[in-house]
Amino acid sequence: GVAVGRSWRGPYRRAGPTVASMLFAAEDGALFVDRRGHYHMLVHRFASTNGSTMGAAVGGHAFSRDGLRWTYDSLGPPAYTTNVTWRNGSLSVLYRRERPQPVVEHGELRALVNGAWPCHFGAQDDD
Repeated sequence: GVAVGRSWRGPYRRAGPTVASMLFAAEDGALFVDRRGHYHMLVHRFASTNGSTMGAAVGGHAFSRDGLRWTYDSLGPPAYTTNVTWRNGSLSVLYRRERPQPVVEHGELRALVNGAWPCHFGAQDDD
């Protein structure tokens, strides 16, 4: 759900419904508003059902018209993956890609900046 307050200091109250479809394992949410005034949230979602971050489909997307009632886009393609295509056409497959930071200009998503791990040096279960 969403909490609102008259000030950043609070007090806060719950606003809008608690959406069951938003119950997915994710972190590092970043919000932006598009040119139509609709809200979007990009998240680093855990790629597997056991909460692991291993896997390619690591970018989640949710959207809302009012900022209170959210829909998680679970049927579409991921917002981003661990595959990165560079301007020269080469491809890198990252071990981890997280902390999405959208770059928005006049309500248009222009770029996405992420924290990334290019490779993994330890055992598979120590991420």
